[in-house]
Amino acid sequence: VNFSSGSLCWNLSKVIPRKDLPRIFTMCLPVSSQTHDNAANSSLSASGEPSHQPQPIGQGLADLHQTRDDVVAEVMKAPKRRVDNVITHLSDSAHLLLTHARIIEEVSSQYRKTAREGMLKEAGVLTLGLGLAAAGTYGGILPAEIAGGAVATSVLCAGGLKWFHTSELRALEERLTDSEGLGSAFRRTHAREVGEADEYAASVWQRIREPLRMSLASVGLSNIASVSESEINELRQMIDEDIPALRRL
Repeated sequence: VNFSSGSLCWNLSKVIPRKDLPRIFTMCLPVSSQTHDNAANSSLSASGEPSHQPQPIGQGLADLHQTRDDVVAEVMKAPKRRVDNVITHLSDSAHLLLTHARIIEEVSSQYRKTAREGMLKEAGVLTLGLGLAAAGTYGGILPAEIAGGAVATSVLCAGGLKWFHTSELRALEERLTDSEGLGSAFRRTHAREVGEADEYAASVWQRIREPLRMSLASVGLSNIASVSESEINELRQMIDEDIPALRRL
């Protein structure tokens, strides 16, 4: 028995990635009622009186049967544990998705804000130049040659601003999507969890940090759709209300 148990432990230790070896239950096949009756009869002496001699084999069988009943009871709980595992996996996936959404929205909102400001500046320079040229031409203040030069200058200035803002956006995207930029975004969006040293939030961040960085680098912030506040609230409601309700069913 010791050799068999040792071999089983050694084999299990090679396939189960954990430090502690799994517990091995020593059991036996169930004994029929006739065998139980024979064992009871054998415990009686020839005079019909119960024998006071110890019955180690009978006690050992009782222990083995009790162990078997305990294992069978745990096995019968497998469907419930399966459902609980599915709910746990759903909760974990919801937390991962919520962290993804909040960080992506944080960095992409900064990118969109900078891009929007750049477009407004370009449109303002172009509109101002064209407006002044048109007003001077139709008002007879500026000759046509000067007005044309003003229009060309406005176009050149708008083009120069476009090139400058494109370079600025490219540099901003690199800063936002590197490890340091994403770490800063996580600390801003999860300030309470960071302040409380929430280990689960930290573990979720460690799991998604590198995949998130690679995804943003390959897709680009300009190609990512914005995440609305209602969508984030739906994820929070799922985590705070819907999943706990499933566990109570």
